[in-house]
Amino acid sequence: MAPWDPEAAAMALGEIPRLDKGKGIAMDDYLEEPSFATPSHYFQGGPVQPPPGFEAPLSPMSLSFLLPAKDYLPMTNQYFEEAVAIADRFLWGSHSLRLSVKTEYAAFLYDCVHDAEGSRELARLTINEVYEATEGMDDDMFRDACELVTVLGKMMRRGLGSSNTLHTQAQGSNLALSTGATPPIGMENPI
Repeated sequence: MAPWDPEAAAMALGEIPRLDKGKGIAMDDYLEEPSFATPSHYFQGGPVQPPPGFEAPLSPMSLSFLLPAKDYLPMTNQYFEEAVAIADRFLWGSHSLRLSVKTEYAAFLYDCVHDAEGSRELARLTINEVYEATEGMDDDMFRDACELVTVLGKMMRRGLGSSNTLHTQAQGSNLALSTGATPPIGMENPI
């Protein structure tokens, strides 16, 4: 006996043959009843609940079981100021740890305190301190300082949009500094 073709098999099973033969979406597929193997509750919406007996009790104490609920911004700001003072006292101008502390403090001011101007000012002053640093650097220290100065430069421009006056002021001040500035002894050949 010869094997049946798909149309003959469909006729034998009582299915209606399709005239489009695979050209387009078969709309009658969506009208079929769901299979017994596919549970219908997967298709039903609603909130997902934990199993019975595993409900988490909500109480005011459970929200602050590790730390009390209070405003930590002033304390964190004080700690950042202390860390910056220690870094300024013990580390030279372009030290990567000193730049990292100031970078994180600028990010904290912008993101948490919402002091965009204070963040920009701190980033600007830190970049100026790096350029005014007189210590010698090896290649790794130079790469680290370059990366952190790049991040600080982006922080200075963050939130200003495309038309900012800070960029034009920085260009004018760089021209004024470049005409009369002489490099310190030992730093005549900038890399």
